[in-house]
Amino acid sequence: MFRVRFSDEEWTTLQEQANAAGMTMSALIRDHLGRVSIRNRKDERQRLIRLNRINTRYGLANPTDPDRARTVSSPGHELKRIAEALRQGQEPPET
Repeated sequence: MFRVRFSDEEWTTLQEQANAAGMTMSALIRDHLGRVSIRNRKDERQRLIRLNRINTRYGLANPTDPDRARTVSSPGHELKRIAEALRQGQEPPET
């Protein structure tokens, strides 16, 4: 058994959604629980840090920079190296 507290407003919304779907409230909640994905926030933070490093490295934050084309020689190669390191469970190389 699982107990959850809802505000009056949440309870009313839940009742309306269940009625509209032709389901009981319990069935509606069980159905929605199967669609919830739990994310590891620490992993998400590390992923964002890595993406920001790539963004900084290739000047994607400032596309009007005239030197951008000269400083970016092969982003594809470095992205492949990073992807391979991540696939192997290693820390990606600094770019």
